[in-house]
Amino acid sequence: MNVNLKYGRTTVSGTLPLSNVQTLTPRPYEVELGDLSSFLRQRLSNPTKGPGLDQIVKPGEKVVVVVSDITRTWTRTRDYLPTILEYLTDCSISPEDICILVARGCHRSQTEAEFKEIVGEDIFAKYEVVEHDADDPDGLSYVGTTTRKNPVYVNKRVVEADRVIMTGGIIHHAMAGFGGGRKSILPGISGRQTVENNHLHTLHPTEIAINPAIGSNKLQGNPLHEDMVEAAAFVNPDFLVNVVLDQHNEIVDFFTGHWLDAWAAGCELVNEIYGVRFDEQADLVVASCGGFPYDISLYQASKTFYNAGLATKTGGSLIVLVQAEDGPGSDDFFGWYENQTSEEFYTNLKANFSIPGYLAFLIFTIAQSRKVYVVTDCDAKQVAKMGVIPCESLQHAIDLACADLKDDAKVCIMPEGGFTFPIITS
Repeated sequence: MNVNLKYGRTTVSGTLPLSNVQTLTPRPYEVELGDLSSFLRQRLSNPTKGPGLDQIVKPGEKVVVVVSDITRTWTRTRDYLPTILEYLTDCSISPEDICILVARGCHRSQTEAEFKEIVGEDIFAKYEVVEHDADDPDGLSYVGTTTRKNPVYVNKRVVEADRVIMTGGIIHHAMAGFGGGRKSILPGISGRQTVENNHLHTLHPTEIAINPAIGSNKLQGNPLHEDMVEAAAFVNPDFLVNVVLDQHNEIVDFFTGHWLDAWAAGCELVNEIYGVRFDEQADLVVASCGGFPYDISLYQASKTFYNAGLATKTGGSLIVLVQAEDGPGSDDFFGWYENQTSEEFYTNLKANFSIPGYLAFLIFTIAQSRKVYVVTDCDAKQVAKMGVIPCESLQHAIDLACADLKDDAKVCIMPEGGFTFPIITS
């Protein structure tokens, strides 16, 4: 079987010598929205949940529009942001009173070219576009402490604004259950310590393991999600615009209005499209992140490791394609692999938690129970420290992985591993 998969901004190919192959992809979702701008304007006036945006904003108010960073360009912000800004103009909000805030959480800073890619060149030239800095104490304001004793510091511009509009996209998330919604606040525009306090809940409170309460499609009882909701409630954003897209990156709906209720409705559609059921875990899984920007770094590719790991039998083999034009995605990512055991990882994360450290631990945990082959442009010696086997090409990885497999081995292909959530039915 010939396999063609996305790799960064291109594709790579290989030939599988096995025939018991199943492909896991999101479900087709047929919908006709018509003109995207007209459809969104209807959703702004008649939201999924709550009052219309025109009933909320008042002339002369200062408005902050929170948008996703370069790692989330799949949300197609630049395609619908102009409609939101035009709508605000119709509501007598002048461009001078609007700030577009890029919610990069603890991710790296954006370049000017990336700002233009996120919002579009015309908007970048006309509006104030700034990015959040999680490490700038002068740019943060304290808004409250959650019941899990997390002091919440958020971007000062959001606190000082009259109105806050959150944008973004909803998809499964390996820690918070789902992306989008409240994540625009925490981690999106929160201080680093607030983010790390929240993400510390990824670790089991008493055992050397990842917390079983977290994971894709897990909301009730998920401490990360519940802490994020409390943090967002302190800000109490005025309006939400979140998209859900199909596997071809076409927008199939906008979920608008109340920042929590409208988002929750969007999560239901995400499960319908991306929650893919199949009978049993595979002996071999071959997974692409889905190309750029899903594989912009090893950090971001952790979503694919998580999803593909769920589809792979314990003791099975897993091939992950991650081009990683940004390399590891964090300066300290590879440094965490100085930890040689799960106990060392867990102990050091408890003492000095970092998000790159947790994601390194997640990949390490998967590689402890499965043989993992990674096709990447990252330095092979560094990649080998992860406990995985670096490969120079997809075919190289296939040849190594199939050498020990029987002819009837079950194989699973995941062309969009970063956003395909496997649900085992057996």
